[in-house]
Amino acid sequence: MRLTLFLLLLAACAKGGAPAAKPECASNADCSDGLVCAAGSCIACSTSSQCDIVDLCDPVQHSCGFRACWGAECKQHADCSVGDFCVQGLCLNPGVARTSEGETCAVVTCGSDRDCNVGQRCNQRTFVCEQDLGCLANAPCGAGQVCNPAASTCEAGCATSQECGSLLTCEGGRCVQCSKDADCGPGLSCDVAAGVCQGPSGCSTSRDCVSPQVCDDAAKICAAPRGPCTSNETCGSDQRCDTRTGTCIDGACLPDRLAPNGDAAHGFVVTEGTFASLTLCSPEEEDWFAIDLLSGDTVQAVSSVDPLVSFDLSLLDAAGQLLDEKKAAVESAVGSDGRYFIRARTNDASALYSLRVDRAQGTACAHSPLTPHPDAADALAIGAGNNFDFAVCPTEETWFLLRPPAGDGVDVTGSLDPTAGGALDFSLFDSDGITLIADDQTGSAAPHVAGKPTGEQLFLRVRGVPSTASNRYDVTLRYTLP
Repeated sequence: MRLTLFLLLLAACAKGGAPAAKPECASNADCSDGLVCAAGSCIACSTSSQCDIVDLCDPVQHSCGFRACWGAECKQHADCSVGDFCVQGLCLNPGVARTSEGETCAVVTCGSDRDCNVGQRCNQRTFVCEQDLGCLANAPCGAGQVCNPAASTCEAGCATSQECGSLLTCEGGRCVQCSKDADCGPGLSCDVAAGVCQGPSGCSTSRDCVSPQVCDDAAKICAAPRGPCTSNETCGSDQRCDTRTGTCIDGACLPDRLAPNGDAAHGFVVTEGTFASLTLCSPEEEDWFAIDLLSGDTVQAVSSVDPLVSFDLSLLDAAGQLLDEKKAAVESAVGSDGRYFIRARTNDASALYSLRVDRAQGTACAHSPLTPHPDAADALAIGAGNNFDFAVCPTEETWFLLRPPAGDGVDVTGSLDPTAGGALDFSLFDSDGITLIADDQTGSAAPHVAGKPTGEQLFLRVRGVPSTASNRYDVTLRYTLP
């Protein structure tokens, strides 16, 4: 009996064979020392695409390690010391600088993606800005989109191949070139994750390449890094060349975090500081920034933009009057309390720029007359003789109404000290308030204009030269015979 049982057990073992070896790993999380899981074994990495999305493959050690400013110190703010924030797995203190791989790791709190710089997203669990590593980094795609696991980007989804056009097919809700090698031509293989046919050195991103090679954006093959780009032709189809840095940057223009600020009514209110990674995505788009100033303040806005890009900055007052306009920087002193505006525009398809705003507090200008008279419709009437102690404040102009006796003309002389605050422009207009009769912009201490109206009145306009000038003056008015 015992012999029979032994023979039966022996036969059963012989029939089943030796038990299969248990795989060493099922995912990268099962491996240690930066190794990656491939075909059930922990091996050294050769490309960053084998690593987790927050890791890169070290080209010397062939092991996966965290990207700059990423770590595993925390998952939430409570894991850090009091006063520290959990940002990309690192505990960071806003008041203590910390660098990683030559980069500065910063804390920027946020409520939405609009509060973060381009290339970042707002973590809706911790409410701090993080590097946007795409949909593989717990950043789900929107409705109607699917995640491309090769590039970790969201792309349009599909239900049928008809939605993908004649060159692509719908596989797993994605429009792809291929799902297997047989779908590609001779010498090509299918990168199933990317859904594209590639040659032996084909790539979707630089994570697919062995360092120091990178994925050439134009050819989509792994190759040595190109030199600095000089034109858009050396970049990928969805990129453009930033000639300031010689690097190819994302050409798909996206609204910046301050949008929408396309007009004065929606101007983004600023004080002082630098605002980086701003975008203009069409010649029709404008960016407006609002700043509240006091009389006598000087405001300066300085842009940083590719010198080959068509771009201009404008400084305007609340009424829309242009105070200054240049490409690189605008500056003006203001004569009245109020809200002023900085406007950015381009004639190109898009523009990437940064803006620095500075403000210097000045001495308030003593307005005289006290109420503004900014145009002919609101002109202040003055009579013959000496009219004393008027003032021009920065960006301000004052209009006077002159009514000579019938048939007479006028002779107007100013009196000021040009070294006290700047020269003044005296301009004489006809009865319509539009037709210029005489003008004195010589910078004289005694500007002089004279003329005769076609109707019953004339208008005198006084303003600074340049518009930022501020000075006090007297006006002597005489009537002249025909």
